[in-house]
Amino acid sequence: MFKKALKQAGNPKPDSAEYKNIKEKIEGTAAATVKNFANFEQAGTKSALISSLYMFFKPSMTSAVVNVKAIAPAFTSEQTYLNTHDPQLLQSPEYKKNAIETFKGERIRAQAVVIGGGGLGYALWTILASLGDEEDQKKYKQDNMERWVRNIRIPLSSIPEGAKDLLGIKKEGSGDTMIQMHWGFGNMGWPAIGVQLASFVDGKMSGPNNPRVPTDFEFNDLFSNLTNIAMDNFLPIPISRSKLTDSPVFYFLDSVIPSVAKPLFEYVTNKDTFGYQVTRQRTSTVGGAYGGTMTTDQLYVNLAQFINENTRFNTEGAVQIDPNILKFVANSYLDGFARIVSVLSESGKITDLESAKNRTLLFKQFFTRQVPVERDRYATMTKKLKNIKMTNKQYEDLDITGVDSKGRNYEDFVVQNATNLEMVDLYDQTEKKLKKIYKEQKEYQLTVTNEMRELDNFEVQSTIEDFKIEIITEMRQLTNTLEQMDEDNFSPLFK
Repeated sequence: MFKKALKQAGNPKPDSAEYKNIKEKIEGTAAATVKNFANFEQAGTKSALISSLYMFFKPSMTSAVVNVKAIAPAFTSEQTYLNTHDPQLLQSPEYKKNAIETFKGERIRAQAVVIGGGGLGYALWTILASLGDEEDQKKYKQDNMERWVRNIRIPLSSIPEGAKDLLGIKKEGSGDTMIQMHWGFGNMGWPAIGVQLASFVDGKMSGPNNPRVPTDFEFNDLFSNLTNIAMDNFLPIPISRSKLTDSPVFYFLDSVIPSVAKPLFEYVTNKDTFGYQVTRQRTSTVGGAYGGTMTTDQLYVNLAQFINENTRFNTEGAVQIDPNILKFVANSYLDGFARIVSVLSESGKITDLESAKNRTLLFKQFFTRQVPVERDRYATMTKKLKNIKMTNKQYEDLDITGVDSKGRNYEDFVVQNATNLEMVDLYDQTEKKLKKIYKEQKEYQLTVTNEMRELDNFEVQSTIEDFKIEIITEMRQLTNTLEQMDEDNFSPLFK
């Protein structure tokens, strides 16, 4: 631009006033051009209304436009690009030649962003999945890929022992802790897409040095995750983080409902924006104030217990507020402030990485516990069994001569799903055992809080940990049994 302006002015000398005027003018024009790449002040006539409905709409819209412009040449033909120019200018062979050369350069850069970014993510996941021993690799490959949509996850078990000692990381169980870093928005979505593709391919293929690890990451999961990544980076509204293929209606409504009303909708449906239950009401009604999970911040657990203990009067547990509901409401409407307060509420000295993660906002954002594979596996497999159970109930409600749209009656369904119905019975039995364990755990926490405050905290936590191990054991036994039964199934559920 600067050289072109000098040439049009007859190439004035650098020390001339004309040269300086041209330079100042070009610098001003260049600054304005750069600013407009991410100018949140520029908006259409309806943006004010839309911004009042959806939080961060303006910056999201600007980022989406910049991201689309950056990769558009990779998906644009040469003729389409030329159609955007003035036809009279294109009559000049030199102008047309320069335009085509400019377009080719932009297309190469855009293709590099798409292919290079995707390849980087593919290579990153492949390298990380090959670290550690066989058991570490299996745990890593069975990680829930929904958690990779927005974050890079690196297991602490892959860090050299010397670095662990320096950071004060306990060697035992360090594989349960993950370093978690945000991909970032915009075209960093391409590495996120590469990671998803690498995991899917690895779960379906194997080689002599890469034995296949069975996972629950199917094509519909891949499609849902890729859709979330694409919409997250190229659509200027706060879309739902839930799985599209699990509940399309919830996904759509959670995406389009205005920001102020979204938490109310999620509370009524008992699903947060990630598709997880806000509170597990199905397990037990005993000790709701003591129903926090492994991811519930201690602030909300203490607050729920405080409310419970100070509102009893003559009725045990007069006010039962689940800590998960307190956490959900605080994060929905206070978000960053609530997170800061939660971290500041943690007391005690920082002695190792675990205490630093719980007591500092910085470490809390970058370190997370890996959810046990058994829980994810159990949730995925039993979700399919619930569908079988629901379908079975629908057939039972048919008349003896009643048939469905495929001409099948209840007897046909039972014959075709004999193994599946056996699995459903095993699932029901396991659910009864889990409810009993959950109930015993919450009753123990109630007893400790009310009558046995002199107990050592380490002893209490050890007992609670024993309950969690018992729960994981029941889940593992069921999933292993179901996998064995499914091998000879007429219509396999988990392949």
